Parts: sequence; C-alpha cells; structure tokens
Amino acid sequence: MRKRTVPRLGSVLRTSRLSQVTYNSCGDFAAGYILGRCLHCDEEHFGDWYTEMRDAHRLLKMHGESPWLTIPWK
Repeated sequence: MRKRTVPRLGSVLRTSRLSQVTYNSCGDFAAGYILGRCLHCDEEHFGDWYTEMRDAHRLLKMHGESPWLTIPWK
C-alpha cells in the first residue's frame, strides 16, 4: 500500500499552468468545474449540491476579501 497521498508538486504546477492558460480567472475555473461535476456526477439533476455551489461561487466573486479577488490568477 502506498502511503503517499499528497500529489507531487510537478503535477500540481503543471495543472496550475494549464488552468491559467485555459481560464481567465479563478472564478471561471470554478464555474467550469461546478458545471462539469454536475453534468458528470449528478445524473443531470442539479439539486441541492448545485445551488450550494452556485451560492458559494457568487459569494467568492463578490466578497472583497475573497482569494479570487485578492490573489493574482496569472
């Protein structure tokens, strides 16, 4: 059994670079993730999970101290 559960740093950095090239902001990345997850895992019934994620997404896009607004994307 492999004890290591933390992804290798190289994989995280590569994923980060690809995300920054593909999306214009953290909010755009999150919206894509939320919609993709709903379509893939929620049997096309968005339900409570979607509305909770939508509300969190809206809050993070508008709150002045949100990391989405205070940490540079690129």
